Amino acid sequence: MKEEIIFKNIIVNNGVKEYGISDIYSNQQIRRLVNTIITFGGLTTLSKEVNEQDGILYINSEIDFTKGSATIRNVSNKTMEKYKKTKP
Repeated sequence: MKEEIIFKNIIVNNGVKEYGISDIYSNQQIRRLVNTIITFGGLTTLSKEVNEQDGILYINSEIDFTKGSATIRNVSNKTMEKYKKTKP
C-alpha cells in the first residue's frame, strides 16, 4: 500500500544521489522516510502553500534512508518564515 505524499515536489538526497517523486513512490524505504519527516517535522500544515508556489521539499538523508532532515526551497519569504516557526 502506498502512503499519500502531500507534497508534489520532493527531492531526497542521500549523499550519493538525488531521488525524485517517482523514486520515492517506487521505494518503500524512501517513502517511509519522507512520510515520517513530513509528519513529525510539522510540515503537513505547509503542504498546500508550498505546492501552490511550486516549492520543493528537500530532504537530506543518511545513505541508507534511516533518518534525515528537511527544508523547503523556492517559496516566498512569508512561507519560509512559517516553516521556521513550525520546525520542532
